[in-house]
Amino acid sequence: MKDMRIEKNSFDFEGFVNNIYEFINDIYGIDPAILIQNVDNPCMTNKEASKKLQKRNAKDLLGILENGKQLYFPFTQAKVTTDSDKIKSVDGTEYMILNNLDNLLYDYDTTGFIVSLQNSEFMFKSAIHRVIIKKNGTSPIEEIKEIDNIDYEQFYKPMESFLKKFVR
Repeated sequence: MKDMRIEKNSFDFEGFVNNIYEFINDIYGIDPAILIQNVDNPCMTNKEASKKLQKRNAKDLLGILENGKQLYFPFTQAKVTTDSDKIKSVDGTEYMILNNLDNLLYDYDTTGFIVSLQNSEFMFKSAIHRVIIKKNGTSPIEEIKEIDNIDYEQFYKPMESFLKKFVR
């Protein structure tokens, strides 16, 4: 997905958050706010830190963005939640796990958006939230990074279309 800039006053941020929250709740049945992560310090796998993420609404998340932080919002579910060869997304599309995608998205990984607020514009970048579970029993490692290569291109146009639904 190309980086998208959308004027803050022209974007229904609350609708965007609520739509993602509804998707997360339907898929995982947990407090959706837990999966909205600080890009610089993701902590979904840390139970104590996750408790602090609960019950954040769109206004809370906007405040975090206004304080200069970047947040990650998922667009797809993690493969671990499905027994099929498809991955569900927030826009209602189910994606086939194709050859290279199976090698790029592991059990707990999701694709989504890195969102920041720069001046009076929201900046959206495509990203992956990777959760690496080690077999030796140590704590999982999490990273959120931008993606812009062709390996994930099947998500790019749907991600852009999804964002455009919230432009007023």
